[in-house]
Amino acid sequence: MEETIRSAIAQAVEESAAAHIGTLTPAASPVPTCRDRISRIHVKARWLIRMLAWVRATLDDAEDMDITDESIRSWLRQLQEVADAAEDLLDEFPHEVLRLGFVGDGGWTAGSITELPRERKMTSEMDRLRDQRMEDIVSRFMKIKKPEQARKPDYRKEQMNAENISARRTSSVIEQPHIVGRDEELANIRQFLLSSDAEDARGSDDVDDHVSVMAIVGMGGLGKTTLAQLAYNDNQVNQHFQLKSWVCVSEDFDVIRLTKAMLQSLNVEASGFSELDPLQRKLVQKLKGQGRLLLVLDDVWEADNLNVHGWNLLTAPLRNRSAGTNIIMTTRSRKVPEMAPRTSTYDLGFLSDEDTLELFMLHAFEGRDPSLYQNLVAVGVNIAKKCKGVPLAAKTLGGLLRTTGDEKWNEILESEVWDATINQEGSITPILRLSYQHLLAPLKRCFRYCSLFPKDYVFDRNRMICMWMAQGFIKANRRKLMEDIGQRYIDSLLSRSFFQTCPSSPKRFLMHDLMHDLARCVSVDECHSMAGSKSSLIPSDIRHLSIILTSDSRGTIIPSIKDIPEPNFFRSFLLPGENFYLSIFERELQSDSYTRMEHLRVLDLGGVGPHRLPESIAHLKHLRYLRISNLIGELPEFVGSMHHLQTLDLEGPYQLPNSMSNLHNLRHIKLGSDVIEYPVGIGKLTDLQTLPGFRVSPKHNCAKLGELKDMNNIRGKFAIKGLENLDSVNEAKKACLDKKRNILYLRLERDHKSDSLPIDEEVLESLKPSVKLRSLKISGFKGPSYPYWLGDLSFSRLHTIKLEHCGNWASLPPLGQLPSLKSLYISEAGAVKYIGNDFFSGGFLQLEELTLEDMYNWKSWCGAQEGDCPKLKNLSISRCENLESLSLINVGAIEVLSISECPELRFLPGDSLELSHLQRVRTITIKGIYQVGCIDTSHFSMAAPLEDQPRLYLEDVGQREAEYVLGMCSSICRLTVRRCWNLTSLPLGNLSALEYVEIIECPQLWITSVYPQLQQLPSVKLEALFLLNEFSHIIHRLAITRCANLTSLPLMELTALKYLEISECNQLQLSSGSLQLPQSSSMLEMKIESIRGAEYVHSLLQCSKCEILPPLGQLCSLKELYVKEASSLESFMQDYGDMSEKVWPETQTHVAFPKLKKLEFHDMPVWKEWLGAREGDFPRLCKLILKHCPKLRALPHLPPSLEKLELEACDELTSLSTFDSNHTQSLKFLKSLRRLLAEGGLGMPDLYVLNTALILKSIYMLGQNADSQWSMLVKDKYCRRGSIDKMLKTDIKCLACEEHVSPIAAWCTCILRYEVGCVGYK
Repeated sequence: MEETIRSAIAQAVEESAAAHIGTLTPAASPVPTCRDRISRIHVKARWLIRMLAWVRATLDDAEDMDITDESIRSWLRQLQEVADAAEDLLDEFPHEVLRLGFVGDGGWTAGSITELPRERKMTSEMDRLRDQRMEDIVSRFMKIKKPEQARKPDYRKEQMNAENISARRTSSVIEQPHIVGRDEELANIRQFLLSSDAEDARGSDDVDDHVSVMAIVGMGGLGKTTLAQLAYNDNQVNQHFQLKSWVCVSEDFDVIRLTKAMLQSLNVEASGFSELDPLQRKLVQKLKGQGRLLLVLDDVWEADNLNVHGWNLLTAPLRNRSAGTNIIMTTRSRKVPEMAPRTSTYDLGFLSDEDTLELFMLHAFEGRDPSLYQNLVAVGVNIAKKCKGVPLAAKTLGGLLRTTGDEKWNEILESEVWDATINQEGSITPILRLSYQHLLAPLKRCFRYCSLFPKDYVFDRNRMICMWMAQGFIKANRRKLMEDIGQRYIDSLLSRSFFQTCPSSPKRFLMHDLMHDLARCVSVDECHSMAGSKSSLIPSDIRHLSIILTSDSRGTIIPSIKDIPEPNFFRSFLLPGENFYLSIFERELQSDSYTRMEHLRVLDLGGVGPHRLPESIAHLKHLRYLRISNLIGELPEFVGSMHHLQTLDLEGPYQLPNSMSNLHNLRHIKLGSDVIEYPVGIGKLTDLQTLPGFRVSPKHNCAKLGELKDMNNIRGKFAIKGLENLDSVNEAKKACLDKKRNILYLRLERDHKSDSLPIDEEVLESLKPSVKLRSLKISGFKGPSYPYWLGDLSFSRLHTIKLEHCGNWASLPPLGQLPSLKSLYISEAGAVKYIGNDFFSGGFLQLEELTLEDMYNWKSWCGAQEGDCPKLKNLSISRCENLESLSLINVGAIEVLSISECPELRFLPGDSLELSHLQRVRTITIKGIYQVGCIDTSHFSMAAPLEDQPRLYLEDVGQREAEYVLGMCSSICRLTVRRCWNLTSLPLGNLSALEYVEIIECPQLWITSVYPQLQQLPSVKLEALFLLNEFSHIIHRLAITRCANLTSLPLMELTALKYLEISECNQLQLSSGSLQLPQSSSMLEMKIESIRGAEYVHSLLQCSKCEILPPLGQLCSLKELYVKEASSLESFMQDYGDMSEKVWPETQTHVAFPKLKKLEFHDMPVWKEWLGAREGDFPRLCKLILKHCPKLRALPHLPPSLEKLELEACDELTSLSTFDSNHTQSLKFLKSLRRLLAEGGLGMPDLYVLNTALILKSIYMLGQNADSQWSMLVKDKYCRRGSIDKMLKTDIKCLACEEHVSPIAAWCTCILRYEVGCVGYK
């Protein structure tokens, strides 16, 4: 049928050409009249449109075939050129002639032709030029010869058959038994298969008759089939299913063929049957009484016969069985699973970089040891990254490089994956190209166009649709707008994995690198993209050009338009991206360059942002899309001469010129401002859909609000501001907002600081929006009441309402009856004193969020009735200073409650705020109410997530209020009480889950009870010391702060203590008898901080008056020790005398600090000696840090486990050891030391030993003494034998490259070449 229609069109074109061939040459007759000229134009235009329809049909037909014959490709290019010329000519007809066939999108159809006005006067010169151009186009068309190959009647069938022959065929046999990076996915599929029976048993009996389906969805090459094969052959799966069948579906969803394949897979002969009924009867007979069935439908494509009916027909024999049936389906399209009921979709993602590298190495080094080819491994890491997580790409490239050397590996690294694998059998290239071949012709064009943008580009949906519209890729119809069709195109490409949804924004999408390579490959005849820093040869027949400007091309010369061959054929010129290259662009691109691109439909200068718009752009009479950023000043008037412009995309707050009213085809205005003042005449642009909001202006040369009257195509978000400037109600009525049915989000705003006007109430009444509205904001209206339509049931789709600064409304509208309202925000309704039943009328059945703010006269509300607000989760009330009563009895669904700055509200049982009935609440924040400074709770209900710890924070709370909230929050784990000056007791008797208590600045407080069954209280932080013995046997963590008179601590009883922190306790004396540690090995960490005078001095395990440290070495579990600001400590002596045998475990040798890993000493001004340490102490010490210990002269024996040593401001410490006469030999045993930082320098013998022992990886030497040591070290011959690869000192300068190296930079150019031992520094 399609071929018949197309042949009929071709025949009609040829007959028409023959009939009118005589009219194509001017007749030798008297001067023709105006009527004769118009008649001749009419006839030729009709013929031109018929020709264009035939050419388009031919080009669309060719899109369905993968044509490789060069003669046919050349023929199609010639047809495209003629079609372009015809479209351009029709574009230039006067407005009346556009009615010949113009359908609103740049397209033409013969069926839409109407008669030309017969009396229209046209200039003879214009008439002659159009005549001549028509004749030229017709002549070119008649000279195009159809290739012999394309004349074959069955050519199209041969092409389609060739594609079908090349289609994939798969089986259940595992080709690659080893799987990389898919363990989690395989486990999920296995779980689905093995648990389905239990799910069926729990479900209802009528749910698809025990047939469960899982669809594995993803782009080609991700390993969907491999994953299905592994699941199909899994041992547990084999034991679970008695019958299994594997069917490769491919492109044609033929139920008869697929049923035959199922039978053959089950070893049933089916070759003698051609009808469905006997085949299905055989299948039912085979399945009867045979147990569970696993069916894999591999490689399912979208097809005309794949629908709900076809699916039900195929699966009919699988239903109504006593045993269950599981179906695994693999597909590239997300639309395929929609055909099957009860389908769980599993989106197969990309491999991680690590897994991609492992898979690549597996194939690249098959049978070889990669460690023997380190040069190739380094290159392979970067090659694997280019695969972007696609397993087939990694496998293909790995196999390609398996037997090659360095040169080939580097060649592949510099090339694109697509180019590298184009001729590889079984590679990613044909897999993805097959997906492309299944697209409809319009989708193919849209996809190819995306190749003009760089990889990793984030596409804006609406912007791309506007570009596609400008190129004529989207054809409008009577039922849908082009924009809606474009959205459907994007959704279709997303569902087929050609695009990916941007994670950060659902209105944007991305292209995988391999899909970008595919787009570039299939668009090579029409699209070309060049880098701004590179020169490239542009084919002469290119129709769309983009120049990609990246950060590394800053300062390079952008190719001038004058250097681009034949730019007059371009229909797109794009400079996408960010505007980094303003000065370069304006220098290189001449102002008249655009005159050579007269056929442009799309001009995108978003990546360069010229300061001014060249006037030559006005000559682009076919332009439909213009994007510019960073213009300075107003938009020039000549923009109004581009009559075909559909989209004006300006990223800035520009004032529109008066000539805008001439752009009758304009559909989208995008500016940086959300509202602007429009020029007079804007109301003529009735096709406008996207535009900034309307600011009502008192200026005489700006549009009045009434100009919105006929602009009924406005869609999406729209705002009207400046309504205080409205001087007539009639202007509001003329706007006819109720007719703008596509506005979904509306804001009506008046300056709340301006004086009220008598017309305010009537204006708001007249601005009634469409009942299709979803979101509404009203702000600043000072009328005495709300408009009658607000709250009307007809607004059934309204889900969000914001009411602000409506200070004279005495009552609130009946919003409770809106059936879809989910979010309500009311602020500064200052005249409202009481919220009554009218407000709750209807019950707010869908309301989830309610916020009331700054209602300073509001005193109370009637409260919700039983059954009202069943879904209200978030309630926030703030700054309502006269609120006295707030009944929350019937809003038990609340999960988050916030009340602040309501000083008259009381928080007690039976008072104005009762919360005990809120069973689902997870978070309560109450601030600034009567007797409550702050109550903050999170996750304290039984419904709270298990991973969140319930907590309670009390600040400036009265005694009764504290007792009340503690009674409510019985499940809390963490309690903080701060600045509760009048709190005298804290009942903890019912807090069975309590793990952490922090009490700060509560001078009257005593703990009155503890939960009797409480076995342990892991953390307690106290500001004052009280009843510590109450908790002595259960505390794991103890913190004490601001106990100014504390001189000693009875720690002997804290047998469970693992962490101790003491801060700001100036008088605490840690003498040998004042701090007694328990005879326990459980201590892990101790921190003691102090304050001296008004200056905070942090001391970790010491106070300013301590003269000696306690015997800490006996703490066998201690892992970290911090000693800081022990200003009176002169020596640190490890005392072994008190370390009795019972302290040590039987398996432990008698060494000090057996598990200590980190040891730090800070700010100890008089510390001189470190005594008593023996060889074997600190056996696990990894990090030793000493800072600001100026008197310390020597270190003890350092353990071989030490990895990091930092010395800062230790002026007397010039050597790492003085206790061993042969210390230079002992340093060689520091085999683990990798990092040394020494400010002030060390002795050279130490550095020599450390380096020549091949120990250090980095040395950082800072300070004045480092200069000489550095020079000696880097010049010494022994240094060159070491393994140091980083060295740093203050302000050093390389002798070779004259480069200064700061302590932050760490490297100079020479160091990067490992020449430090040769060149030296100065």
